[in-house]
Amino acid sequence: SRFLRLAERRVAEKGGRGVVCFISSFSYISDPSFVVLRKRFMDEFDSIWIDCLNGDSRETGKQTPDGGPDPSVFSTEWNKAGIQLGTAVGLFVKRGKTHAEREGITVADKKVRFRHFWGQSKRKDLLASLDDDDFEAQYDTSNPRKENRWSFRPSDVTSEYLAWPKATELCALPPYNGPVERRGFALISIAKDPLAGRISSYFDVTVSDDEIRNIHLSLMMTGNRIVGPEARRKVLSEFQYDESRIVRYPFKPFDVRWCYLENLRPLFSEPSPQLLNQRFPGNSFFITRDTADKDPEGPPFLFSPVVCDYDFISGHARHFPLHLKVGPSLSTGYHAHGNHALPGMEPEAEQITANLSPAARAYLGSLGLPDPDTEQTTAEMIWYHALAIGYSPAYLAENADGIRQDWPRIPLPQAKDLLLASAALGRQVAALLDTEAPVTGVTAGKIRDELKHVAVFQRVDGKPANPD
Repeated sequence: SRFLRLAERRVAEKGGRGVVCFISSFSYISDPSFVVLRKRFMDEFDSIWIDCLNGDSRETGKQTPDGGPDPSVFSTEWNKAGIQLGTAVGLFVKRGKTHAEREGITVADKKVRFRHFWGQSKRKDLLASLDDDDFEAQYDTSNPRKENRWSFRPSDVTSEYLAWPKATELCALPPYNGPVERRGFALISIAKDPLAGRISSYFDVTVSDDEIRNIHLSLMMTGNRIVGPEARRKVLSEFQYDESRIVRYPFKPFDVRWCYLENLRPLFSEPSPQLLNQRFPGNSFFITRDTADKDPEGPPFLFSPVVCDYDFISGHARHFPLHLKVGPSLSTGYHAHGNHALPGMEPEAEQITANLSPAARAYLGSLGLPDPDTEQTTAEMIWYHALAIGYSPAYLAENADGIRQDWPRIPLPQAKDLLLASAALGRQVAALLDTEAPVTGVTAGKIRDELKHVAVFQRVDGKPANPD
Protein backbone atom coordinates (compact mmCIF):
# COMPACT_ATOMS: atom_id res chain seq x y z
CA SER A 1 0.00 0.00 0.00
CA ARG A 2 2.88 2.40 0.71
CA PHE A 3 4.29 1.70 -2.75
CA LEU A 4 0.92 2.47 -4.32
CA ARG A 5 0.53 5.72 -2.41
CA LEU A 6 4.01 6.78 -3.42
CA ALA A 7 3.36 5.85 -7.03
CA GLU A 8 0.01 7.63 -7.17
CA ARG A 9 1.54 10.79 -5.75
CA ARG A 10 4.41 10.66 -8.22
CA VAL A 11 2.11 10.09 -11.18
CA ALA A 12 -0.33 12.78 -10.09
CA GLU A 13 2.49 15.32 -9.87
CA LYS A 14 3.17 14.70 -13.58
CA GLY A 15 -0.42 14.63 -14.71
CA GLY A 16 -0.53 10.87 -15.11
CA ARG A 17 -3.40 8.54 -14.48
CA GLY A 18 -2.32 4.87 -14.53
CA VAL A 19 -0.44 2.77 -11.98
CA VAL A 20 0.08 -0.96 -11.76
CA CYS A 21 1.94 -2.45 -8.80
CA PHE A 22 2.41 -6.14 -8.06
CA ILE A 23 4.69 -8.58 -6.33
CA SER A 24 5.47 -11.84 -8.09
CA SER A 25 8.18 -14.32 -8.94
CA PHE A 26 11.21 -12.44 -10.25
CA SER A 27 11.41 -14.78 -13.26
CA TYR A 28 9.85 -12.13 -15.49
CA ILE A 29 12.84 -9.82 -14.96
CA SER A 30 15.22 -11.63 -17.32
CA ASP A 31 14.01 -15.19 -17.93
CA PRO A 32 13.87 -15.85 -21.71
CA SER A 33 10.40 -17.36 -21.34
CA PHE A 34 9.04 -13.90 -20.53
CA VAL A 35 10.63 -11.92 -23.37
CA VAL A 36 7.25 -11.17 -25.01
CA LEU A 37 5.81 -10.01 -21.68
CA ARG A 38 8.73 -7.64 -21.08
CA LYS A 39 8.44 -6.20 -24.58
CA ARG A 40 4.73 -5.58 -23.96
CA PHE A 41 5.53 -3.80 -20.70
CA MET A 42 8.03 -1.58 -22.53
CA ASP A 43 5.44 -0.76 -25.21
CA GLU A 44 2.63 0.02 -22.79
CA PHE A 45 4.24 1.82 -19.84
CA ASP A 46 6.21 5.03 -19.60
CA SER A 47 8.17 4.27 -16.42
CA ILE A 48 9.07 1.04 -14.66
CA TRP A 49 10.63 0.43 -11.26
CA ILE A 50 11.76 -3.06 -10.22
CA ASP A 51 12.62 -3.93 -6.61
CA CYS A 52 14.22 -7.38 -6.75
CA LEU A 53 13.82 -9.10 -3.39
CA ASN A 54 15.81 -12.24 -4.34
CA GLY A 55 15.48 -15.16 -1.88
CA ASP A 56 15.31 -17.81 -4.61
CA SER A 57 16.15 -21.40 -3.65
CA ARG A 58 17.35 -22.47 -7.11
CA GLU A 59 18.96 -19.43 -8.71
CA THR A 60 20.86 -18.10 -5.69
CA GLY A 61 20.47 -20.93 -3.20
CA LYS A 62 18.95 -18.35 -0.83
CA GLN A 63 22.38 -16.80 -0.35
CA THR A 64 23.54 -13.22 -0.72
CA PRO A 65 26.43 -12.47 -3.14
CA ASP A 66 28.84 -12.60 -0.19
CA GLY A 67 27.50 -15.97 1.02
CA GLY A 68 25.20 -14.81 3.81
CA PRO A 69 21.63 -16.06 4.36
CA ASP A 70 19.03 -14.63 1.99
CA PRO A 71 15.60 -15.87 3.08
CA SER A 72 12.35 -15.33 1.25
CA VAL A 73 10.78 -11.93 1.83
CA PHE A 74 7.78 -13.93 3.08
CA SER A 75 9.84 -15.55 5.85
CA THR A 76 8.51 -14.60 9.26
CA GLU A 77 9.07 -15.47 12.89
CA TRP A 78 6.27 -18.05 12.55
CA ASN A 79 7.16 -19.30 9.05
CA LYS A 80 10.94 -19.43 8.70
CA ALA A 81 10.88 -21.11 5.27
CA GLY A 82 8.76 -18.51 3.47
CA ILE A 83 8.54 -19.62 -0.18
CA GLN A 84 11.09 -21.13 -2.57
CA LEU A 85 10.67 -18.62 -5.39
CA GLY A 86 12.51 -15.35 -5.49
CA THR A 87 10.20 -12.36 -5.69
CA ALA A 88 10.17 -8.82 -7.01
CA VAL A 89 7.96 -5.76 -6.69
CA GLY A 90 7.10 -4.24 -10.06
CA LEU A 91 5.79 -0.70 -10.32
CA PHE A 92 4.52 0.28 -13.80
CA VAL A 93 3.35 3.79 -14.60
CA LYS A 94 1.40 5.03 -17.63
CA ARG A 95 0.84 8.77 -18.04
CA GLY A 96 -1.61 8.55 -20.92
CA LYS A 97 -1.81 6.83 -24.28
CA THR A 98 -0.25 9.73 -26.14
CA HIS A 99 2.47 10.59 -23.63
CA ALA A 100 5.27 8.75 -25.44
CA GLU A 101 4.20 10.17 -28.79
CA ARG A 102 3.87 13.68 -27.34
CA GLU A 103 7.35 13.50 -25.83
CA GLY A 104 8.89 11.80 -28.87
CA ILE A 105 9.88 8.78 -26.75
CA THR A 106 10.49 5.42 -28.43
CA VAL A 107 10.80 2.04 -26.74
CA ALA A 108 14.56 2.21 -27.29
CA ASP A 109 14.67 5.46 -25.26
CA LYS A 110 12.85 4.07 -22.25
CA LYS A 111 14.71 3.08 -19.11
CA VAL A 112 13.92 0.66 -16.33
CA ARG A 113 15.00 1.49 -12.79
CA PHE A 114 16.24 -1.54 -10.90
CA ARG A 115 17.63 -2.30 -7.45
CA HIS A 116 18.41 -5.39 -5.34
CA PHE A 117 17.46 -6.18 -1.77
CA TRP A 118 19.38 -8.95 -0.03
CA GLY A 119 19.66 -10.55 3.37
CA GLN A 120 17.49 -11.02 6.40
CA SER A 121 16.48 -7.36 6.78
CA LYS A 122 15.19 -6.86 3.23
CA ARG A 123 11.58 -6.18 4.29
CA LYS A 124 12.68 -3.49 6.69
CA ASP A 125 15.13 -2.06 4.14
CA LEU A 126 12.47 -2.00 1.43
CA LEU A 127 10.02 0.02 3.52
CA ALA A 128 12.71 2.35 4.84
CA SER A 129 13.78 3.18 1.30
CA LEU A 130 10.43 4.89 0.66
CA ASP A 131 11.40 7.68 3.04
CA ASP A 132 14.69 8.47 1.29
CA ASP A 133 14.77 12.09 0.09
CA ASP A 134 16.59 11.11 -3.12
CA PHE A 135 14.47 8.12 -4.01
CA GLU A 136 15.63 7.76 -7.63
CA ALA A 137 19.32 7.67 -6.66
CA GLN A 138 18.77 4.27 -5.05
CA TYR A 139 18.23 2.64 -8.45
CA ASP A 140 20.50 1.49 -11.25
CA THR A 141 19.25 2.01 -14.78
CA SER A 142 18.83 -0.82 -17.26
CA ASN A 143 18.21 -0.45 -20.97
CA PRO A 144 16.01 -3.29 -22.24
CA ARG A 145 16.35 -3.89 -25.98
CA LYS A 146 16.00 -6.64 -28.52
CA GLU A 147 19.68 -7.64 -28.25
CA ASN A 148 19.37 -8.46 -24.52
CA ARG A 149 15.85 -9.98 -24.83
CA TRP A 150 14.35 -6.90 -23.18
CA SER A 151 15.97 -7.85 -19.88
CA PHE A 152 15.09 -5.63 -16.93
CA ARG A 153 18.37 -6.41 -15.14
CA PRO A 154 21.09 -3.76 -15.52
CA SER A 155 23.98 -5.18 -17.50
CA ASP A 156 27.40 -4.12 -18.65
CA VAL A 157 27.94 -5.47 -22.16
CA THR A 158 30.67 -3.94 -24.29
CA SER A 159 30.24 -3.05 -27.95
CA GLU A 160 33.19 -5.34 -28.67
CA TYR A 161 31.35 -8.32 -27.21
CA LEU A 162 28.22 -7.54 -29.22
CA ALA A 163 30.32 -7.49 -32.40
CA TRP A 164 31.45 -11.10 -31.95
CA PRO A 165 29.37 -13.85 -33.61
CA LYS A 166 26.98 -15.91 -31.49
CA ALA A 167 27.59 -19.65 -31.31
CA THR A 168 24.50 -20.09 -33.48
CA GLU A 169 26.07 -17.90 -36.18
CA LEU A 170 28.97 -20.31 -36.55
CA CYS A 171 26.93 -23.41 -37.42
CA ALA A 172 25.17 -24.52 -40.60
CA LEU A 173 22.20 -26.04 -38.78
CA PRO A 174 20.60 -24.79 -35.56
CA PRO A 175 21.60 -26.82 -32.49
CA TYR A 176 19.68 -29.85 -31.29
CA ASN A 177 18.19 -30.34 -27.84
CA GLY A 178 19.44 -33.30 -25.86
CA PRO A 179 16.98 -36.17 -25.27
CA VAL A 180 14.37 -35.91 -22.50
CA GLU A 181 13.49 -39.17 -20.73
CA ARG A 182 10.77 -38.19 -18.19
CA ARG A 183 10.42 -41.85 -17.21
CA GLY A 184 11.75 -41.76 -13.68
CA PHE A 185 15.09 -43.28 -14.74
CA ALA A 186 13.41 -46.31 -16.27
CA LEU A 187 15.66 -45.88 -19.33
CA ILE A 188 18.73 -44.53 -17.53
CA SER A 189 20.94 -46.44 -15.10
CA ILE A 190 24.33 -46.19 -13.45
CA ALA A 191 24.88 -49.92 -14.13
CA LYS A 192 24.32 -51.51 -17.54
CA ASP A 193 23.06 -54.99 -16.60
CA PRO A 194 19.96 -53.92 -14.59
CA LEU A 195 18.97 -51.61 -17.45
CA ALA A 196 19.38 -54.36 -20.04
CA GLY A 197 17.33 -56.75 -17.89
CA ARG A 198 14.31 -54.50 -17.43
CA ILE A 199 14.25 -53.17 -21.01
CA SER A 200 14.50 -56.65 -22.52
CA SER A 201 11.59 -57.70 -20.29
CA TYR A 202 9.60 -54.66 -21.44
CA PHE A 203 9.98 -55.85 -25.06
CA ASP A 204 9.05 -59.43 -24.19
CA VAL A 205 5.40 -60.00 -25.19
CA THR A 206 5.18 -62.94 -22.79
CA VAL A 207 5.77 -60.61 -19.81
CA SER A 208 2.56 -58.96 -18.60
CA ASP A 209 2.10 -55.27 -17.83
CA ASP A 210 1.71 -56.09 -14.14
CA GLU A 211 5.04 -57.93 -14.15
CA ILE A 212 6.68 -54.92 -15.83
CA ARG A 213 5.28 -52.70 -13.07
CA ASN A 214 6.92 -54.94 -10.50
CA ILE A 215 10.23 -54.85 -12.36
CA HIS A 216 10.29 -51.04 -12.71
CA LEU A 217 7.16 -49.03 -11.96
CA SER A 218 8.08 -46.09 -14.20
CA LEU A 219 8.07 -48.28 -17.30
CA MET A 220 4.28 -48.40 -17.00
CA MET A 221 3.75 -44.86 -15.69
CA THR A 222 0.96 -42.59 -16.85
CA GLY A 223 1.92 -38.93 -17.07
CA ASN A 224 4.11 -36.56 -19.10
CA ARG A 225 1.87 -37.23 -22.11
CA ILE A 226 2.44 -41.00 -21.70
CA VAL A 227 -0.20 -43.64 -20.94
CA GLY A 228 1.76 -46.68 -19.82
CA PRO A 229 -0.24 -49.64 -21.22
CA GLU A 230 -1.04 -47.85 -24.49
CA ALA A 231 2.59 -46.79 -24.88
CA ARG A 232 3.80 -50.35 -24.42
CA ARG A 233 1.37 -51.71 -27.02
CA LYS A 234 2.55 -49.11 -29.51
CA VAL A 235 6.23 -49.76 -28.80
CA LEU A 236 5.83 -53.55 -29.12
CA SER A 237 4.06 -53.14 -32.46
CA GLU A 238 6.80 -50.96 -33.95
CA PHE A 239 10.11 -51.84 -32.26
CA GLN A 240 12.21 -54.77 -31.15
CA TYR A 241 14.70 -54.92 -28.31
CA ASP A 242 18.23 -54.08 -29.47
CA GLU A 243 21.00 -54.26 -26.88
CA SER A 244 23.25 -52.10 -29.07
CA ARG A 245 20.94 -49.19 -28.22
CA ILE A 246 22.26 -49.25 -24.64
CA VAL A 247 24.93 -46.56 -24.82
CA ARG A 248 27.03 -44.38 -22.57
CA TYR A 249 24.97 -41.34 -21.61
CA PRO A 250 26.37 -38.22 -19.91
CA PHE A 251 23.61 -37.33 -17.47
CA LYS A 252 25.46 -34.51 -15.70
CA PRO A 253 29.05 -33.29 -16.05
CA PHE A 254 31.38 -36.15 -15.05
CA ASP A 255 28.34 -38.35 -14.35
CA VAL A 256 28.25 -40.77 -17.29
CA ARG A 257 25.51 -43.42 -17.08
CA TRP A 258 23.89 -45.97 -19.39
CA CYS A 259 20.76 -45.28 -21.42
CA TYR A 260 18.51 -47.21 -23.79
CA LEU A 261 18.65 -44.45 -26.40
CA GLU A 262 16.54 -44.77 -29.52
CA ASN A 263 13.91 -42.78 -31.37
CA LEU A 264 11.34 -44.64 -29.34
CA ARG A 265 8.25 -42.55 -28.72
CA PRO A 266 6.26 -42.93 -26.56
CA LEU A 267 8.72 -44.88 -24.40
CA PHE A 268 11.24 -42.05 -24.52
CA SER A 269 9.44 -38.74 -23.94
CA GLU A 270 11.55 -36.61 -26.32
CA PRO A 271 14.28 -38.69 -27.98
CA SER A 272 15.56 -35.88 -30.27
CA PRO A 273 15.70 -38.05 -33.42
CA GLN A 274 17.56 -35.53 -35.61
CA LEU A 275 20.31 -35.34 -33.00
CA LEU A 276 20.49 -39.14 -32.82
CA ASN A 277 21.03 -39.16 -36.61
CA GLN A 278 24.26 -37.23 -36.05
CA ARG A 279 25.86 -40.05 -34.06
CA PHE A 280 28.44 -41.57 -36.33
CA PRO A 281 32.14 -42.51 -35.96
CA GLY A 282 34.41 -39.49 -35.67
CA ASN A 283 31.69 -37.00 -34.74
CA SER A 284 31.54 -35.03 -31.49
CA PHE A 285 29.37 -32.31 -30.00
CA PHE A 286 30.08 -28.79 -28.78
CA ILE A 287 27.46 -28.04 -26.11
CA THR A 288 26.17 -24.79 -24.69
CA ARG A 289 22.83 -23.14 -23.80
CA ASP A 290 20.83 -20.14 -25.01
CA THR A 291 20.61 -18.32 -21.67
CA ALA A 292 21.74 -18.69 -18.07
CA ASP A 293 19.32 -19.75 -15.35
CA LYS A 294 21.60 -19.20 -12.36
CA ASP A 295 24.28 -16.81 -11.18
CA PRO A 296 27.15 -17.56 -10.88
CA GLU A 297 26.89 -20.01 -13.72
CA GLY A 298 30.45 -21.16 -14.33
CA PRO A 299 31.64 -22.06 -17.84
CA PRO A 300 28.48 -22.66 -19.92
CA PHE A 301 30.35 -24.88 -22.36
CA LEU A 302 30.96 -28.60 -22.57
CA PHE A 303 32.17 -31.07 -25.15
CA SER A 304 31.18 -34.69 -25.65
CA PRO A 305 31.83 -37.52 -28.13
CA VAL A 306 28.31 -38.84 -27.39
CA VAL A 307 24.79 -37.41 -27.05
CA CYS A 308 24.04 -35.92 -23.62
CA ASP A 309 20.87 -35.49 -21.58
CA TYR A 310 18.71 -32.39 -22.08
CA ASP A 311 19.50 -31.27 -18.52
CA PHE A 312 23.17 -32.17 -18.80
CA ILE A 313 24.03 -28.52 -18.14
CA SER A 314 22.06 -25.76 -16.45
CA GLY A 315 19.92 -23.98 -19.02
CA HIS A 316 19.56 -27.20 -21.10
CA ALA A 317 22.11 -28.85 -23.37
CA ARG A 318 22.00 -27.65 -26.97
CA HIS A 319 24.19 -29.85 -29.17
CA PHE A 320 26.27 -28.45 -32.03
CA PRO A 321 27.62 -31.44 -34.03
CA LEU A 322 31.08 -30.78 -35.42
CA HIS A 323 30.09 -32.65 -38.57
CA LEU A 324 26.71 -33.19 -40.21
CA LYS A 325 25.30 -36.16 -42.04
CA VAL A 326 22.86 -34.35 -44.29
CA GLY A 327 20.08 -36.07 -46.21
CA PRO A 328 16.80 -34.87 -47.70
CA SER A 329 15.02 -34.28 -44.39
CA LEU A 330 17.87 -32.32 -42.85
CA SER A 331 18.53 -30.23 -45.93
CA THR A 332 14.87 -29.17 -45.89
CA GLY A 333 15.23 -28.04 -42.29
CA TYR A 334 18.41 -26.23 -43.20
CA HIS A 335 16.72 -24.11 -45.85
CA ALA A 336 13.85 -23.43 -43.44
CA HIS A 337 16.47 -21.97 -41.10
CA GLY A 338 17.15 -19.32 -43.75
CA ASN A 339 20.58 -20.47 -44.95
CA HIS A 340 21.98 -21.03 -48.40
CA ALA A 341 22.89 -24.50 -49.60
CA LEU A 342 26.38 -25.74 -48.85
CA PRO A 343 28.23 -28.55 -50.64
CA GLY A 344 26.70 -31.88 -49.65
CA MET A 345 23.37 -30.33 -48.68
CA GLU A 346 21.56 -30.94 -51.95
CA PRO A 347 18.31 -32.89 -51.37
CA GLU A 348 19.67 -35.99 -53.07
CA ALA A 349 22.91 -36.01 -51.09
CA GLU A 350 23.68 -38.25 -48.12
CA GLN A 351 27.18 -37.31 -47.08
CA ILE A 352 29.13 -35.79 -44.21
CA THR A 353 29.83 -32.08 -44.27
CA ALA A 354 31.29 -29.56 -41.82
CA ASN A 355 28.74 -27.90 -39.52
CA LEU A 356 29.86 -24.39 -40.41
CA SER A 357 27.86 -21.40 -41.59
CA PRO A 358 28.81 -19.52 -44.77
CA ALA A 359 30.29 -16.76 -42.60
CA ALA A 360 32.40 -19.26 -40.62
CA ARG A 361 33.62 -20.85 -43.86
CA ALA A 362 34.52 -17.45 -45.27
CA TYR A 363 36.47 -16.67 -42.09
CA LEU A 364 38.48 -19.90 -42.34
CA GLY A 365 39.11 -19.23 -46.02
CA SER A 366 40.43 -15.74 -45.22
CA LEU A 367 43.10 -17.36 -43.05
CA GLY A 368 44.19 -19.62 -45.89
CA LEU A 369 42.91 -22.84 -44.28
CA PRO A 370 41.87 -25.89 -46.35
CA ASP A 371 38.30 -26.78 -47.31
CA PRO A 372 36.54 -27.87 -44.08
CA ASP A 373 34.44 -30.46 -45.95
CA THR A 374 37.55 -32.36 -47.00
CA GLU A 375 39.86 -31.53 -44.09
CA GLN A 376 38.56 -32.72 -40.69
CA THR A 377 40.94 -30.58 -38.66
CA THR A 378 39.71 -27.42 -40.36
CA ALA A 379 36.07 -28.41 -39.86
CA GLU A 380 36.59 -28.76 -36.10
CA MET A 381 38.93 -25.82 -35.52
CA ILE A 382 36.37 -23.13 -34.71
CA TRP A 383 34.52 -25.39 -32.25
CA TYR A 384 37.68 -26.32 -30.33
CA HIS A 385 38.65 -22.64 -30.30
CA ALA A 386 35.20 -21.77 -28.90
CA LEU A 387 35.66 -24.38 -26.17
CA ALA A 388 39.03 -22.93 -25.18
CA ILE A 389 37.59 -19.41 -25.07
CA GLY A 390 34.66 -20.66 -22.99
CA TYR A 391 36.99 -21.89 -20.24
CA SER A 392 38.99 -18.67 -20.05
CA PRO A 393 38.39 -16.99 -16.66
CA ALA A 394 39.02 -13.58 -18.22
CA TYR A 395 36.41 -14.15 -20.95
CA LEU A 396 33.84 -15.31 -18.39
CA ALA A 397 34.51 -12.41 -16.01
CA GLU A 398 34.73 -9.58 -18.54
CA ASN A 399 31.64 -10.61 -20.51
CA ALA A 400 29.46 -12.11 -17.75
CA ASP A 401 26.37 -10.00 -18.46
CA GLY A 402 26.45 -10.67 -22.19
CA ILE A 403 27.08 -14.40 -21.79
CA ARG A 404 24.26 -14.72 -19.26
CA GLN A 405 21.51 -13.20 -21.39
CA ASP A 406 21.85 -15.06 -24.70
CA TRP A 407 23.86 -17.54 -26.73
CA PRO A 408 27.53 -16.91 -25.88
CA ARG A 409 29.44 -14.85 -28.42
CA ILE A 410 32.86 -16.05 -29.52
CA PRO A 411 35.74 -13.74 -30.60
CA LEU A 412 37.57 -15.03 -33.69
CA PRO A 413 41.36 -14.50 -33.95
CA GLN A 414 42.54 -12.47 -36.90
CA ALA A 415 45.69 -14.55 -37.39
CA LYS A 416 45.99 -18.19 -38.40
CA ASP A 417 48.61 -19.06 -35.79
CA LEU A 418 46.39 -17.72 -32.97
CA LEU A 419 43.45 -19.82 -34.12
CA LEU A 420 45.63 -22.93 -34.37
CA ALA A 421 47.02 -22.38 -30.88
CA SER A 422 43.57 -21.77 -29.39
CA ALA A 423 42.10 -24.84 -31.10
CA ALA A 424 44.95 -26.96 -29.75
CA LEU A 425 44.14 -25.71 -26.25
CA GLY A 426 40.47 -26.51 -26.85
CA ARG A 427 41.38 -30.09 -27.74
CA GLN A 428 43.10 -30.38 -24.38
CA VAL A 429 39.98 -29.07 -22.62
CA ALA A 430 37.83 -31.56 -24.56
CA ALA A 431 40.10 -34.42 -23.52
CA LEU A 432 39.88 -33.42 -19.86
CA LEU A 433 36.07 -33.27 -20.07
CA ASP A 434 35.88 -36.81 -21.47
CA THR A 435 35.95 -39.14 -18.46
CA GLU A 436 35.92 -42.21 -20.72
CA ALA A 437 39.23 -41.54 -22.50
CA PRO A 438 42.79 -41.43 -21.12
CA VAL A 439 44.61 -38.10 -21.19
CA THR A 440 48.35 -38.11 -21.74
CA GLY A 441 50.13 -36.43 -18.86
CA VAL A 442 47.04 -36.52 -16.65
CA THR A 443 45.77 -40.10 -16.49
CA ALA A 444 48.14 -41.88 -18.90
CA GLY A 445 51.75 -41.86 -20.01
CA LYS A 446 54.24 -39.70 -18.14
CA ILE A 447 52.17 -37.84 -15.54
CA ARG A 448 52.88 -34.12 -15.23
CA ASP A 449 54.97 -33.23 -12.19
CA GLU A 450 52.27 -31.13 -10.49
CA LEU A 451 49.81 -34.05 -10.78
CA LYS A 452 52.02 -36.92 -9.67
CA HIS A 453 50.90 -36.74 -6.05
CA VAL A 454 47.16 -36.41 -6.75
CA ALA A 455 45.02 -39.53 -6.09
CA VAL A 456 47.95 -41.91 -5.68
CA PHE A 457 46.85 -45.49 -4.83
CA GLN A 458 48.50 -46.58 -1.56
CA ARG A 459 48.11 -49.19 1.15
CA VAL A 460 47.36 -47.83 4.61
CA ASP A 461 50.07 -50.04 6.13
CA GLY A 462 52.74 -48.56 3.85
CA LYS A 463 53.51 -51.85 2.05
CA PRO A 464 53.83 -51.95 -1.77
CA ALA A 465 50.43 -51.47 -3.43
CA ASN A 466 49.12 -53.29 -6.50
CA PRO A 467 46.31 -51.25 -8.09
CA ASP A 468 45.20 -54.32 -10.08
